[in-house]
Amino acid sequence: MGRIQPHISAGLILSSMSMAGIPLLVGFASHLYAWEVLAEKSLAMAFWILVGNVGLFMGILKMLRSLIQKPPVQGLTPLVSRSQKFLIILGGGALIVFGIFPQWLQFFWTKLPTIFLHLTQ
Repeated sequence: MGRIQPHISAGLILSSMSMAGIPLLVGFASHLYAWEVLAEKSLAMAFWILVGNVGLFMGILKMLRSLIQKPPVQGLTPLVSRSQKFLIILGGGALIVFGIFPQWLQFFWTKLPTIFLHLTQ
């Protein structure tokens, strides 16, 4: 699939790496904050979260290997439209840009708790 649909494969890998908290991607900032809080509360819990993140990263590497190594299937036609490719590329770019410049989302993070105040009433 990686050779037939490189845009989808790159989007899948980027989003998975962002969820794992890889530096320079948007998920890193939240992982960094979570690690700070966990380190203060419980080192044992932080250790097991680290083990889970290592497992997630190993799964990402296996997924990357399977996307790249398998030969393309003959007769397989792409089922992705141009708009879907554009949105995948846009989302991957946003993961990278907001990972490098997380301060651009600072205004949203500071007001996020006030958005959900109606849920506590």
